[in-house]
Amino acid sequence: KLRRTMAWWRRKVPAWCVTTIVLGAILWLTLARAPIPETEIPAIPGADKVVHAIMFGGLTLVMCWDWYVSRRQILKRWQVSLCAVASIIVGGAIEIAQGAMGYGRSADIMDFAADTIGALTVMYMILRRTRHQQPV
Repeated sequence: KLRRTMAWWRRKVPAWCVTTIVLGAILWLTLARAPIPETEIPAIPGADKVVHAIMFGGLTLVMCWDWYVSRRQILKRWQVSLCAVASIIVGGAIEIAQGAMGYGRSADIMDFAADTIGALTVMYMILRRTRHQQPV
């Protein structure tokens, strides 16, 4: 059943489409002046960092997924690591851009740390899961 699903996915969804969509959403959420309207709901301390970890962990995951689908085989350790490093670099570039843009957003080293933690956590989970699997 997985092979059938993968074959359908390869025919219907262009290569790297999911990664492009997720990256676009992350860029919009992190670089737009006010991507989400202000609310009267009090903020939970640290929730911003959790969101950053989820975003960049998700980016790492979809990059690995797109690479897996395009190659039709389980990724090697270096490939999964490269996806995580690319996500971390994007996170760092976004923080630098936020500091330089002058839109009222600021660069935050703790946001970058959360981005890194999210990407490395997903990398670890993928490597742990695929350690004993044979190529499809």
